Amino acid sequence: MARNAVARYIEKNCANYDANGQCLLQTFESGSHICPLFFSLNSRCNYAETSVLPGDEHIQALYMQGKQGAEIILNTCERCKKPYKRKSNRQKYCPVCQADQARKRSREGMAKSRANVNG
Repeated sequence: MARNAVARYIEKNCANYDANGQCLLQTFESGSHICPLFFSLNSRCNYAETSVLPGDEHIQALYMQGKQGAEIILNTCERCKKPYKRKSNRQKYCPVCQADQARKRSREGMAKSRANVNG
């Protein structure tokens, strides 16, 4: 519960966090730009700690308590294998691959529908 509150606060108030969960400041060895606070609360982001979290004392206290080992779970996309933050418990793909999969399912459904009409 506390990690979700911290995550929502970071998403809304961090100037370096974009809509896809990417951090504009950080790059990891794997080439990903995922916000370090979404890997685990043991990760540190100096920008968030000095500029974002001081804006809300309650969230800052939750963040400091969370450093005791609570982790925010990231999932990997089944298609491209990149980490992403889930928006629901059924989500299997990152936002980019999710759009591609929706187009693929739509094409397959229309092809099946056309085959039934013509066949």
